[in-house]
Amino acid sequence: MSPPREIEDYLRYFCGDADTPGALDETEVLRISFYKAVASFVRAFSAIAQELDAAGYTTDEVTALQEEVAFFSEVRDAIKCHSGEELDIKPFLKP
Repeated sequence: MSPPREIEDYLRYFCGDADTPGALDETEVLRISFYKAVASFVRAFSAIAQELDAAGYTTDEVTALQEEVAFFSEVRDAIKCHSGEELDIKPFLKP
């Protein structure tokens, strides 16, 4: 299996085939590991984001890192939503 490239690939990899009963249960460990890895990556980036120039990163490298952080945050959110593991608090908010 080739590595995921698009969000749909990540959904399939981390949530399994929608037609397969139990696919979400079988891929749960992968999802949890992915959630933790992305959270660590985002925290690490946030901790050094203001110092990237001083650390020797070029403007293009900083932009690429920002895009990568945004992409993986989006993928994590999409997986949580697709797997039903995202808490939707909208029904609990009062109008």
